[in-house]
Order: sequence, then C-alpha cells, then structure tokens
Amino acid sequence: MAERLPHDHPLAGCEAKLWRAEQNFKLLDDEIGSYLDRHVEPIARVGEFNPDTNRMVWSFGAVEQPNLILSAVIGDFIHDLRSTLDHLAFELSFLDTGGVIPNRKIAFPCCDTRADWDSNLTNAKLKGINKKHRAMIYKAQPCYRRKDAPTNPRTIAQRRGRALADLEHFWNDDKHRTLQPVASALAHLHGEIIAIRDCVPRGSLHIDRQVFGRPLEQGAEPFWMPVRPTGPNPEVEMDLQIAVRVTFRNGLPALEILSRLGKWVAGLVEWFIPEFETRKARTLWGAPRGGWIEAVPIGLRTIIYRTEPNP
Repeated sequence: MAERLPHDHPLAGCEAKLWRAEQNFKLLDDEIGSYLDRHVEPIARVGEFNPDTNRMVWSFGAVEQPNLILSAVIGDFIHDLRSTLDHLAFELSFLDTGGVIPNRKIAFPCCDTRADWDSNLTNAKLKGINKKHRAMIYKAQPCYRRKDAPTNPRTIAQRRGRALADLEHFWNDDKHRTLQPVASALAHLHGEIIAIRDCVPRGSLHIDRQVFGRPLEQGAEPFWMPVRPTGPNPEVEMDLQIAVRVTFRNGLPALEILSRLGKWVAGLVEWFIPEFETRKARTLWGAPRGGWIEAVPIGLRTIIYRTEPNP
C-alpha cells in the first residue's frame, strides 16, 4: 500500500496502520505458503484392512500444526485494522467539534442490533460526531437495515458474516486468549483405486464428508470400502489428490477472511477521506490532538523497573 495522504492529513495515521497491516498480511502469507510447501501428505495411499468390519479404511496420520508465531502475526494484523477504526472515530469527533479533543471513550462501535446502536454506550463512543457522519458509521454496522432479532438461520449467518462483526470477534478473542488460529483443513480430496490385492470389493468406495471444513484429526477416516478377503494380506491402493489449507478452528480460511477484512477497512477509510478535505476541515490539519505523549515536555525522573518487589 503506497502512502498517498500528506503527513499532516487527519487520516494519515489510519493509512499508516493499514500499511503495517499489509506488511503483517504478507508475512502471514509467506509463512503459510512455507508451511504448506513442506506439509507431509496426511493420509497413506494403501488402506488398512479391519477384520472386525471387513472394511478397508484410510485414516489420517499425525498432522503437523503451523508455528504458533502465526497467532501473534494475525493478532497484530487484527489490532492494526481495529485501531484504524478507532482512530477514524477520534478524527471524526475532532473534526465535527472544531478541534475539541475527544475523551477516552471515543471509539468506532460494533452494533449487532438497532438497540445496541441506540444505547447510551454507543452514544458515548460517538460523542461529538455529527448526524451525517453517524449515519455513515451506521451503514458500516452489522445491524444496518436488518431486523434486531432475526429467526431465519440464513439471515443470522449473513449477519455473522458482516466484516465489522468478524473483525470485532477476532479482536476480542485476541485480547484475552491465544487465537490458535490455524490448522490444516481439507480443501480437496479425491481418491481413485489403482490396485487391489488379496481381497474383492463388496461395494463402492465411501467418503466421509464431515472431514471437510474442520482441522485434520489423527485417526479420522475419510475413506472406507467394504471388501471380502481372498488372501493373507488384503490391500487396496489408491491414487490420492489432496489439497489442504490453513484455517481457523471454525473452518474459516485464514488468508481469505483476513484479506477481506483488510480490504473492507481500507475501503471504509477511503470513503471517509473526502470528509477531511473540505476547506473547513483543512484548518484542523496538524492541530495538536492531546494525549500523554503530546509534544509538551514533562518532568523526567529516574525510574527503576523491577521484576520483583523491593526486599
């Protein structure tokens, strides 16, 4: 993402956050690509005969999980996106009040229902933001033009897929727990029998579709076929085509969902940029925004930080 906004533009900080998020996404993409390149094929090509059921079964072996460092990278990416929105809310309040520094409660809300949007908590987060800009923020909400309490499962699923709601869930999870965000999941699995030894098929090859869209588990059996032994070592060999991808544990593909979130936040910031480029708005460019690390010098003192209390 190339820098486009002037350094003193009110949303230049948002742009910098998005640029950093893009760096983290590229790092994540490279790490996932390296993991998939060295990923060991998780299933043997020759099935194992189960004499109790007279079935030939194929099962997953040990599955290597990607490095947990990806959790930290994804957390950084999510934080960059979410804090971008809070920076945007701050700047909107600063703009609409003519340069009054907002309090610490200012934030970009995420409202699942109209009741959430109308609440005192949301109103506090939007303090100082005018009616026009509140309307723009409302259009980004999961509750926008939706019933407060849908009962249709499809409607609920669509609401859950809203970008802001997904971003909020990721952000809240990352603040309190390790996301453990990635696990190998089947994207494609195809098997074709190429050799049969010491047995005769008694039916067709079956595939368990429940293995798709979830982390691979050692011992899970994606294929099985009924057979009748005709020799001492029944074997069935398959030509397998397997593709795995890195997902979150609920089945969401990591790169795809994070990419969509990044594009959505970037698009939202882009939508608000003209609001800060009017003649009136330009008078506030570069004005002090306050804060603990504002340019006003503070008295310095020697501080010794200890890892243990004083004896």
